[in-house]
Amino acid sequence: MNNFKWMLYFAVILIGTACQQNQSNSAVASEPKAPETPVPAPTETPKAIAKTSTEAVAGAEVIQEKPLTAYAKQFYTRLLWRYEAAVVTNDLEKGKAYNGKWIKLNPDNTLMSGYYQEEGQRGSWALDEEKNVLTIVEGGERPVYSEWKVQTSSSSDAIMIWVGTRRFGMNNTQIKLLTYNEKPVKK
Repeated sequence: MNNFKWMLYFAVILIGTACQQNQSNSAVASEPKAPETPVPAPTETPKAIAKTSTEAVAGAEVIQEKPLTAYAKQFYTRLLWRYEAAVVTNDLEKGKAYNGKWIKLNPDNTLMSGYYQEEGQRGSWALDEEKNVLTIVEGGERPVYSEWKVQTSSSSDAIMIWVGTRRFGMNNTQIKLLTYNEKPVKK
């Protein structure tokens, strides 16, 4: 029962953090931006933030449109990221699928991801720093595409929250990631 209370507490905190609409009050670390452009009308086709190709060795890739800033390269690629907690709205069991998962983002926009001590699989990633949107393709025979709105803390470079977007149907998922020097160990 006590674990359930902690999971519920974490879910409320995670969802509350994700629901912040005012960028000036969020904890997202970013460089000063130009005024926002108007959002396109709902009838328009949304623009992709990254080009995708299904001809890469790992099964698929995304291509970084603009070079990453030095800060973004250091923040995202410095260490391995572990999935510490995941909440999938209306399905607590699906959140357990992220237990033991890790991802290593590389400066050349490639990645390795897997579970616990396994070698993992290759893939690629792209970041739209202006919108704080991360696109990931985890390779293999059946590549898995995902897109996340990223929230970071201005007081720590060891944590980030991913909130799924509608682009690949992950909008009911939120994940807390922490940096580590090594992969998780299965208990």
